[in-house]
Amino acid sequence: IAIPTWEEFCLRFPKGLYNPEKPLEIRWSRLVCGRQPQLGPAWIKCLRVFEKEAHQNRVFEESMFWIVTRELQCNYCMGHCEMLMEVGGLTAPEIAIRTKHLASGDWSHFTMPEQGAFALASQLTTAPAQVTDEQLKMVRESLGEAATDDALWWIARCQFMTKVSDAFQLPLEETNVFANFMPPAEGK
Repeated sequence: IAIPTWEEFCLRFPKGLYNPEKPLEIRWSRLVCGRQPQLGPAWIKCLRVFEKEAHQNRVFEESMFWIVTRELQCNYCMGHCEMLMEVGGLTAPEIAIRTKHLASGDWSHFTMPEQGAFALASQLTTAPAQVTDEQLKMVRESLGEAATDDALWWIARCQFMTKVSDAFQLPLEETNVFANFMPPAEGK
């Protein structure tokens, strides 16, 4: 399935969600929203509302996404996670160190709440039926009730996006497609 051109995308997409003067280079968004002009905008609105309500730290959420996408072996989404960590304020060397620690499975370099969220992201991706009530209770005690609910929603979102990009075998863009598209996150 061909990825719609920016012009095709703009013809199908409702006014106001994207600036027609600033072409969207994210292949996933162009494919999903350009080919599903009714469902795509609803998805984008959902993501924007989640971002406003959850107030998750971008580096933290992209670290969870990185774990999900690594478990599912999707280089496209993994590359996007690293691009968004940069938008979140990390430098290339900091991203390299962070992803090295994430890849090791030894998350002792991270806070206890992060460790619990990362373990949950991994297990929900590889063996969701094996997540226990006790594990969720420990994450809730560490992250808090609302932040755990946000993390669960985020992990499910990551799995959906990764599986779509993997199904269409999207190639990673060569430059950081988020650098001029998203405002920098507050804090690291």
